Amino acid sequence: MGKDIGDCEEPGAGHDYSVKRRGLLRFGTLVTALSGASVISVVAANSAQATSDPAATSSYIPASEKGAPLGVATLDENAKIPIAQLPDLTATVATAGINRTGVELRITDLNRFRLGPTTPTTWTTPDGTGVAVHPSVRFFPNGFNGYQWWAASTPYFNSNNQVENPCIYVSEDGTNWVTPPGVANPLVQTPPNGYNSDTHLIQSPDGKLLLFYRDYSSTGTAAEKIALMESVDGITWTTPKEVMGYPDSVKRIMSPAVWWDGSNKNWVMVGVEILNQPRIIQRFTASSPYGPWTYDRDVTFDLAWGSGRSPWHIDAMMIGTQVLMVIQDATLNSGGGDVYLALSEDGGKTFKRATNAIATQNRYRSCVLPKLTEAGLALDLWLGTVGGTWTINRGTATVVPTVAAATQSVTTQSLAGVGPTTFPPQPVVTPLTTFQNGNGWGVASTAGGTNFAADTADFLIGTQSVRAVTSGSGGTVEVISPTLPQLNLTGKGLAFQLKVDNPDRLANIILYWGQNNYASFNTSIQAQSQGDGVSAVLLPNDWTWFYVPANDISNATGTVNLSAITNVKIRVTDKNSGPLTVNVQQIGTYTPKNAYPSGVISVTCDDSLLSQYTYLPQILGKYGAAATMLLITDQMPGSPVFGSNPATYVQGFSVDQAHELEDKQGYEMGGHAYLTANHNRGMANLTAQELADELGGLKSWLRTEGFKGADYFAWPIGSNNVAATKICRKFFSWARHTGGFYAPAQFPTQPMRHQAVTVTSDIPVATFQGYIDFAKAHGRHLTLMVHQIVVSGASGPTNVNKADLAAILDYANSVGMPIRTIGQVMRGE
Repeated sequence: MGKDIGDCEEPGAGHDYSVKRRGLLRFGTLVTALSGASVISVVAANSAQATSDPAATSSYIPASEKGAPLGVATLDENAKIPIAQLPDLTATVATAGINRTGVELRITDLNRFRLGPTTPTTWTTPDGTGVAVHPSVRFFPNGFNGYQWWAASTPYFNSNNQVENPCIYVSEDGTNWVTPPGVANPLVQTPPNGYNSDTHLIQSPDGKLLLFYRDYSSTGTAAEKIALMESVDGITWTTPKEVMGYPDSVKRIMSPAVWWDGSNKNWVMVGVEILNQPRIIQRFTASSPYGPWTYDRDVTFDLAWGSGRSPWHIDAMMIGTQVLMVIQDATLNSGGGDVYLALSEDGGKTFKRATNAIATQNRYRSCVLPKLTEAGLALDLWLGTVGGTWTINRGTATVVPTVAAATQSVTTQSLAGVGPTTFPPQPVVTPLTTFQNGNGWGVASTAGGTNFAADTADFLIGTQSVRAVTSGSGGTVEVISPTLPQLNLTGKGLAFQLKVDNPDRLANIILYWGQNNYASFNTSIQAQSQGDGVSAVLLPNDWTWFYVPANDISNATGTVNLSAITNVKIRVTDKNSGPLTVNVQQIGTYTPKNAYPSGVISVTCDDSLLSQYTYLPQILGKYGAAATMLLITDQMPGSPVFGSNPATYVQGFSVDQAHELEDKQGYEMGGHAYLTANHNRGMANLTAQELADELGGLKSWLRTEGFKGADYFAWPIGSNNVAATKICRKFFSWARHTGGFYAPAQFPTQPMRHQAVTVTSDIPVATFQGYIDFAKAHGRHLTLMVHQIVVSGASGPTNVNKADLAAILDYANSVGMPIRTIGQVMRGE
């Protein structure tokens, strides 16, 4: 377990810290008994051992060496080393439990940090509600007055600023906080005609705890003030003193963060100036924490804030020569926002900000402590959260591998045992014909199409298939049976296998069957375009089966009698965008699976988005239903490649949360992508080796986690082709894509290209209700694809309002259509 950067620890054995010259301290060496190290930047400091050798104390020290480089430190009136003569220990840390005695702590890339799962913290607030905000946490490896963990915060029950007064807490674990014995919280009462807020706790180089906070009231010299109180033991605190103040019409500084800059031998404060809109962060300096504080400059960032957003609360600390800042942004009138990390190399004047937020979802003022672990540098975060009840949650952000390292982890891992182990049921087809020589079936076309009754150059079985080419101007081709011996299709269905050269030109496929009349009964199989790389039901030149239950009739002429069918016909129509070549290999009968006479609906969710984990159980839970989640591995905290690409990083729900959904609520976890970078490229655009590495890594991880839906996959951005499908089959037995409304038969017509319709609030709920009505009437399997779920205001092709999704599924339930996962449909449950 790592240690957070805190106060000083005792030096490890085997180090020579002895000091010559009659036991006085050499300038540049710190004795913990005299001063104490800054909690802001040091985990362990080297103490000095003074020698008592009489011979060494027999002469006087020249005055020129006192307080001079390579000389000795002087003592002030309190027998302490003056701050100006203290060494700068901020660049050296050492951590107990790790074999490191002098490690330079430097952060090189904030974009590499990803937040893991968070845990709620508890606080024994003086009002008894346990509701606290504005955390400021410090860690002392050797303890401070009996405790390693100290923190300041303010109560905020029901958003009442009249109880928002500074309190001090201690903890045994950094998560559960209690009032230290001897302390009566709050330390400060509510000021007249105002309120307090924004606590910030640090330790000064002379070992005292310093507690800064904001006082906005009519007391003192100005309305907007920063106050300071101190304690030598954390129990007894001095009367607060105003250290900086302005009329609220001139300047309003809130959320102060303060540190001692050992290199420049001065104090630095940064705070959010809220009078300015958009809000900015300003920097101040002083020779004493009590001031006077002098405005230095406006702090600048390399990246702009989001539209209408600006800093609202901050925390900052100096680590070595760097300043690490945590910024919570917000809109003009909103208290909650996202939390970002930022880093300064010039003492807090300019910052480079992480591209993506470290935490989202209505966050409030937060604080950070770096720590060294066996795995390297990590960040402990206490995250304020806005909501009906204000909370503080604790989590750890760790460094994730680079894309190159993540890719390497895929290519070097064993892929043994990653083939599919469960398969969609496929019906047994009894052929009526395979279109071999002398089959007796005919071919016809309209508007100048070309017919080839036998194609001996392009076939799948036997020695030939049947081929026809449409005119390209909205023309049709038909494959027509002779009069057949009477077929009893009661409880049966018709299946056929065909391919087209260019699905983009396909308008529809219609299957006809009847008695002595090809047009007696028919059903239309609407094929979707493959435009913009979105795969259709058909891929170019790929043999594909279609299954149509005989009672699935779109249009009927005369009396339906399925027991005496004598004629069958397949018609293919082009879109008037160019000729379309059609090959048909076989047609036959089969026995449909009829597990859901009223049809069935499935919810599939892509991208491991946190909103899915948050809202889907609320929507589906009332029906005892679950969804099939198609995961992106590197967006999930707890995965081996979490956050490996900062440029595309979106934090999703965690691996632990995925197991919770599977184990406790019946969800299924399948795959969508191992690396977001490959997801965004599209599987059809990867090389064969890249695709095998990507899908192999994804499947290996799914198997390692033991997920129930490990054999299920969703094509990222709908991108697939024949070559990609062949590789995908080595790892997955079912793959879903999108491209418009198409509800196949309950047998998965195209198991590697199962069609789903994207749910978005841009499409009216009534449209989805129509899809449900159709699927119910024809006994079809309707699959929904869901991305981001929002409370309100959804717009765009991948966002849906929570209420709209609920209304769609409520309607399915109201008409008696069961909601099942993909696996349940496969098994007929």
